[in-house]
Amino acid sequence: MKLYLKTKNVLDEREMQEVYRIEHRGMWGMYTLLCAAVILQMLFGAGFAQVAGEAAVIAVVSVGMIVAYARRGIWDADARPSTRGNALYAALCALGVTAVTFGLHASLAKAVLFGAAAFFLCFALLSGLMAYVKRRQKQQELQIIEQKINTRLEGLADVLFSRLDTITLVQTPPRRITWIRNHLSPKTYLDLETSIRTLQKDQEETLVFLGKVGLGISKEHLEADAYQVYDTVFLLLEPEDRYQGITEELPGQTCVSIRFCGSHNEAPAYYQKLLTYIREHRLKIDGFSREVTMIDYVLTNDPKQFVTEIQIPVCEG
Repeated sequence: MKLYLKTKNVLDEREMQEVYRIEHRGMWGMYTLLCAAVILQMLFGAGFAQVAGEAAVIAVVSVGMIVAYARRGIWDADARPSTRGNALYAALCALGVTAVTFGLHASLAKAVLFGAAAFFLCFALLSGLMAYVKRRQKQQELQIIEQKINTRLEGLADVLFSRLDTITLVQTPPRRITWIRNHLSPKTYLDLETSIRTLQKDQEETLVFLGKVGLGISKEHLEADAYQVYDTVFLLLEPEDRYQGITEELPGQTCVSIRFCGSHNEAPAYYQKLLTYIREHRLKIDGFSREVTMIDYVLTNDPKQFVTEIQIPVCEG
């Protein structure tokens, strides 16, 4: 049982998703049954005073949910806002009002009149709500773009003022990641084109504005000094990135890190330096490497100005 006290969450992400799914179904089941109970009571002759409590609960919950969705720029989980959709919902509403009114022993003409009024009122409300939601979505898109630009600028400033060819220990934050496992040996950024197209598939945004594309070598291959061939191509996602596909959560980790002028073609020598450092300091490799060209063709056409970072997660040996 959930107590409304400040308690520590003991569930992992998968279990929390199951909890949300169960609560979602339970809430909508209760809402549907409550609406059905009100309609049935009225059809069997109950006066409005007898169902006022249930009707008030339905009204408060409905308005609250609509306001919450609209403020966040959300229309529906299964459809985009459209005039055609509004007309369909309004027609269903009108049909329901007509049926209920006629079931309360009103004349057919009166029931049709109430239904027509319900259609125009519902359509007008939905049209106004659609305009507001679209405006909120545009505002949120601009805020996300601004945040992405600021993130890129902060990352660029960090690169420009960082020390190159120096091994450091860094603590990486938890990050979302998506990847494809693909053995390859790229000499230039263009050699990644096929893998980048796979990551780009079905995305609304280009990868230029969506995270950082990188290469990884497995823990087993690093321990065997096999760093000439990469095992995976990945995309590190920022909190504001919206990626349509399966993602995983990387935990925060301690990594040995080095930045250098060049790209993947120059990387093997720096892998050797990092692996030597790990062994000299009696550390243990704790995951796959993350190699990201931080300044690349997006910012300059001169490969001599490229800056790449390699991180290898480690723990105490």
